[in-house]
Amino acid sequence: MKYIRITFFLFVIFTFIGCVTTKKIVIEPYRIIYTTGLDSTNRPINDLKQVSFADERVYIFVYWNISADKHSYLCKIYDSEDREVFRNIMEFTPPQNSWNTWTWYNFNTNIDQPGLWRFEIYIDGVKYIDELFPIS
Repeated sequence: MKYIRITFFLFVIFTFIGCVTTKKIVIEPYRIIYTTGLDSTNRPINDLKQVSFADERVYIFVYWNISADKHSYLCKIYDSEDREVFRNIMEFTPPQNSWNTWTWYNFNTNIDQPGLWRFEIYIDGVKYIDELFPIS
């Protein structure tokens, strides 16, 4: 019984220390917009539930509520056969607790196939977005 109390005590202490020292990177919520372009102020021109090859390109635009620290960004795009077709990597430091990111992919109708495409986005190595999106 003594060992159980000591183990529980250590668990509580380490959990508390972990909670105090863990840096919150993304402050929920964030908002994802799938669009076919950006305007002159780099804002989405539309908010779509599906994109067509006729649109020629898809943007994955994200409004982030995020700490004003230096961050690494990684976006992976997978086609309908779950093959990685594109990867975007960058670093950014927002001047305040909000930032916008976007990645675009130009369709190649000779290679790309319609279906559910998958988009993964990581901030500082943590996966925040893993979504399926229809491309026709």
